[in-house]
Amino acid sequence: MLTALTTFVPILIGTNYQAWSAKMKAYLSSVDLWLIVSGTTACPAQAGEPQSNWDTADACVIGIISLTLVDHVLCKVQSLVHVAQPLAAAQFSTMWWTQIENHYSTISPSQVFDLIKQAINFCLDGSKHLHPQLEHLEGIHVDLATNQAALPEFVSQ
Repeated sequence: MLTALTTFVPILIGTNYQAWSAKMKAYLSSVDLWLIVSGTTACPAQAGEPQSNWDTADACVIGIISLTLVDHVLCKVQSLVHVAQPLAAAQFSTMWWTQIENHYSTISPSQVFDLIKQAINFCLDGSKHLHPQLEHLEGIHVDLATNQAALPEFVSQ
């Protein structure tokens, strides 16, 4: 399953939360772990075998998420979780997801500006193959759309 994870889920670098979260939800759903993260399947109240299985699944989610975070994001999330941990229940994967969402789901104005600047300054290079250049431009537009940031009308015409 690790191959599917690394093939389909992008690494969260901090600015690509929207794309990362959609793919991560799909991946966790495909391995029957999203219900734990979403809180739909809550931690069993009594100790025993079901508790142990749930704890293992919860830890597995944290491992999967950790593998898809660039180092500086992983360090940031670990510190956010460490601060929030005394206030939280035993559902650590939900706490991880919430901290990532709270910290990375909103794109900053400077990031929007940078994407718009990239789109405005984009130029085709006649000495290079056209297809990768157009894919790069499309990627900029996808990043803007994914983060719900629209180009000014004069740029998109």
